[in-house]
Amino acid sequence: MRIPLPFLALLGLSAAVGAEANLVMAPSLTRPVAVTMSGSATRAASAAPFASDAWWLGFQDDTLNALILAARHHASGMPGATATLTVAGDALALPLDMQVAAAYVSAKVDSIGIELIREAMAATRREAELMAAGTLSEVNRSVLQQRMTDAIAAERTLVDRRAMLLALLSTRCGMGAQALEALVMPALAEQRLPQFTARLPEQAPMDWVFKRQDVVLAQALRAIAAPSRTTAGNDGYLHGVVAHATAEISAAVHELQAQHAETAALEAQATNVRRSLEDALARQQDGSGSELDVLERYQQLMLYSQQFSSASGTLALGWIKLLYRLQGALGTTVDGSAWPASHPPSQGALQHPLI
Repeated sequence: MRIPLPFLALLGLSAAVGAEANLVMAPSLTRPVAVTMSGSATRAASAAPFASDAWWLGFQDDTLNALILAARHHASGMPGATATLTVAGDALALPLDMQVAAAYVSAKVDSIGIELIREAMAATRREAELMAAGTLSEVNRSVLQQRMTDAIAAERTLVDRRAMLLALLSTRCGMGAQALEALVMPALAEQRLPQFTARLPEQAPMDWVFKRQDVVLAQALRAIAAPSRTTAGNDGYLHGVVAHATAEISAAVHELQAQHAETAALEAQATNVRRSLEDALARQQDGSGSELDVLERYQQLMLYSQQFSSASGTLALGWIKLLYRLQGALGTTVDGSAWPASHPPSQGALQHPLI
């Protein structure tokens, strides 16, 4: 039985795409397999994530650009483009372009996860065949069956979630399922993890805070009310909005830094496992190792690769979350006027629920 192992090349998912891979031929395989994980590459980074209104260009993804263009065209003149989605652990009232980006990023990561799981399942089946040819103990049988059961469940979860994400993209972009798949599937088939090209911030600069919509509006309200006797009260309101904005942006920056560190650690672990697989392949070639050993290490590699790809996706979503925090979402009152969402209006005015 031939085990297709094309996804060892996925070890360079968040690293330099197109880096030369070390090709090795395992005796049990019918073609070369790329097994090199390249280190994370330094890509062109903008000084500030909000330097351009077209922030999504930081993903350097033509398919994403086309999706957002389609979504904006579909939504032109249509109210209610904001929707609440869960991103990096928080329910955020995302504007249309961020909804599309978050769904697309997640769909790409899930597509990679599906293929990694299927690779692990193929290795498990081959391992069962080899064991059955010899002596397959009840313990080994139970272990392999549990692995397969867990893999099938994980695959189904990702397949279902990707289907929901594609349905969301179809709705937001005003495209039929076939048209959307024709646009998106080639990009998903590349197995390239999304990566946002901006310098990782060390802290939240105050100019980020004062560019937020809610802070800008609070400053404008203070300027209008300055001649009145309520200046002190307005100052307190402005200070509260600024403090809230600072806290939100700082938290998003710290979360991004933590996720970056976690992703780097998982990449390092996957690199070590990849090296152990290379050693096992070399031993198999010179006759001192077994195919079973290679398969065990390969399954371990798929596990770490899955964790690494998931963490890389969360990191990409973390950038979207930070960019959302930099915008400073505004709530709306029942009469349609805008108020900083961080400080509901007084005098009985109600905030309109976000869709």
